[in-house]
Amino acid sequence: MDKIELKPCPFCGGDAEMQQGKYQGLRTFYVSCLGCGARTDLEYAEEFAADLWNERVNYVD
Repeated sequence: MDKIELKPCPFCGGDAEMQQGKYQGLRTFYVSCLGCGARTDLEYAEEFAADLWNERVNYVD
């Protein structure tokens, strides 16, 4: 499996890290910021958690 790249935190610019946990006996994943503690919701696949974290809104003037 390829290493999943995570963008910097959208709030503080800090580094992010993939975390693992368990919910109702199932393995879960979420991404959290090492600086401010911002995090994604729980997902059942690393790729989905990374996609949530890496998604950004493009503002138009």
